[in-house]
Amino acid sequence: MRAALSFSPLVPRTSPLSLLPGTLIEGYRLERYLGHGCEGTVYRAIERVTGIVVAVKLITYDIGTWRTARRAARQFHKLRGLGIAATYHKLGIVQLPCGKRVIYLVSDLLEGQRLADRLKQRRWSLEWAEHDAYLVLLRLVEGLAAAHRPGVAVGDFEFGNNILLVAGHVPVFCDLDPGNAHLSNRDYVADLEIVADIAATLAEVRARSLRLANITASARRLALQDRNRRTMTALARETARLR
Repeated sequence: MRAALSFSPLVPRTSPLSLLPGTLIEGYRLERYLGHGCEGTVYRAIERVTGIVVAVKLITYDIGTWRTARRAARQFHKLRGLGIAATYHKLGIVQLPCGKRVIYLVSDLLEGQRLADRLKQRRWSLEWAEHDAYLVLLRLVEGLAAAHRPGVAVGDFEFGNNILLVAGHVPVFCDLDPGNAHLSNRDYVADLEIVADIAATLAEVRARSLRLANITASARRLALQDRNRRTMTALARETARLR
């Protein structure tokens, strides 16, 4: 399964920004619709000059969405090279043949399974070993630690929709909540509380798992410590202990 940035596969293809395959967006040829979310529409595309496969997210332009998109691009750039988020390539504004102005945000096209799909209890119990679930949660905490270090709160991943499991067990954020047009997202507490909720979901499936119970308790302690702006120290200590 391929995905890029955040989208819901349940939204019909009659989105506000439905474009035909072959449409050119500033040097990128759209190949296939991937999905549509509240923020925009995502396409699989090819960079004409290099032939590199990318994801292009199209967002209806206004001054507010442009400011938010710029903030999102800067946030993704801060996470570049860390292996925890889609790699940002380019941001701009283009006018479509119909005259509509849209924002385009280009990123890597990630390949993997959505964490939301893996978290379904029956599928998890059939496909995941307990140790695999532990590793995913641990890497998720480590990923948040890496994101928080440069001041990026991920946000909005409570259902696992914008987390892909790449190479089986490596969680990668394909979208993030940049905040709004005027204020960056700095809600680190919410990030850690979401991890606690995900851990609790898994703990319900494996009620006797001491490790999963420990992760749940640890994530909640991290959320409390984060209120005192000690995220990095707490995460490093807890990660080392859980290993």
